[in-house]
Amino acid sequence: MSQLEFQEKTVKKAVAKACRELNLNAADLNYKIISYGSSGIFGLVGSRTAKIQVNLPNTERDENPDEIHPIEKIETDLAPTDLKDHSDPASKENIGSDLGVSEQISLPEAAEYGQSFLHHVVDAITPDTDINRTEDTKKISYDVIGGNSAILIGKHGQTLEALQFLTERAVNRKRDQRVRVEVDVAGYQAKRRGNLVDQAKRMADKADQNGRPVTIGPMSPQDRRVIHMTLKPDPRVRTQSTGQGLIRKLTIYPKKRRNKNNRNR
Repeated sequence: MSQLEFQEKTVKKAVAKACRELNLNAADLNYKIISYGSSGIFGLVGSRTAKIQVNLPNTERDENPDEIHPIEKIETDLAPTDLKDHSDPASKENIGSDLGVSEQISLPEAAEYGQSFLHHVVDAITPDTDINRTEDTKKISYDVIGGNSAILIGKHGQTLEALQFLTERAVNRKRDQRVRVEVDVAGYQAKRRGNLVDQAKRMADKADQNGRPVTIGPMSPQDRRVIHMTLKPDPRVRTQSTGQGLIRKLTIYPKKRRNKNNRNR
């Protein structure tokens, strides 16, 4: 018996694909399930394809030794061009991923895909929302308008942070050159950024006046970045992230100053 493997998002789709490619009815298909697959979190984190192994009699190949079935050619040659010629878009993505073939898309395409992904997730949480998008070579910004903004933001912005994390993964999953993604709801991020800038300046003044480090946190990577960038031009202090994981904080250190006698010389 010769064996072929078929992969899809679910076992049912893998069986249908095998039947279609081999021109067989499901009742006549001799197969075993290798993996049931998993959708993971929104299809991004921890996702796995379903895989089945189909048994074929050797006589089917011996009768036409020069005739190779398109799917067999994919499995034996592992050629990306065969994926384009003989597979549908969904299966092409799965097989290409298994072979280490990365399908690259342009920045505008990635931004549009991220907008569609975010809209799908947001609509599942609260209806009647619109999403505005702006982009440049360094950052893609999405602004969610309408719906229940309180639910989308969550306590201390935690739900909004999760939406941003997932959308950034969606945008960058098919790109070698990573781009920053920002998701805002009802101007929450802009207002929070303004508060962080004010807080950073106050803490820098305190560290400079007392001559001792000041620690803020725990903070998200995005919040820490705002404070780092705000105080980077300040000659009086320097900033450094400390700790690990969710308890990572940011410390503002006063820079050493020369005493007055040295300055007057």
